[in-house]
Amino acid sequence: HFDLVIARNHFIYDLIPAILISRRCHAPLATFIHGDLFPKLGSRHPVHFILVLFDRLLGFTLSALFSDYIFVVNPHHAKAYVRVGFNRDNIHVLPNGVELEQIDDIRKRLPPAVNPCDFVFFGRLCKGKGVLDMVRALRLVKQTKPGASLLLFGPIDEAFKRQLSDLIRNLDLESNITILPPEFDLGKKLV
Repeated sequence: HFDLVIARNHFIYDLIPAILISRRCHAPLATFIHGDLFPKLGSRHPVHFILVLFDRLLGFTLSALFSDYIFVVNPHHAKAYVRVGFNRDNIHVLPNGVELEQIDDIRKRLPPAVNPCDFVFFGRLCKGKGVLDMVRALRLVKQTKPGASLLLFGPIDEAFKRQLSDLIRNLDLESNITILPPEFDLGKKLV
């Protein structure tokens, strides 16, 4: 059971698993949308451009249909998304990072959770995404909530997986953290 499922971006490799887990757990979905509605051709090969355009359009469509909260980086993007049919009430502008007041406001409107200290991370598992910091933070959470859990969901290279596993073992968090690879077969169980 989760308070909130967050898709770190609108790309379908992050968004589809987040939608599935959100619907399965009956938890609201928050999606961070980065960038413009349409990609720029630039130096891309035309086939690559079409693939990116398809991913972008599908991601935006799925975000509009399934996200309870959509976070964008500026008012210009928010207005553009409303013009193409996004629900204005679901869009929140978070300039220069996360506004904790808005997250707290959303949390107050959510129904009480069964396990309020469970966390899920979707995305590439690497040092640059803050995964090691997240593990260290869970150790602090565990001091007051021993059953707190973290699901790390995404692609990971073997070298970083060994580093991450060593840290998890050294911090005695093996029973609190689950690492799952990305799942592209919609019929398989994700959690």
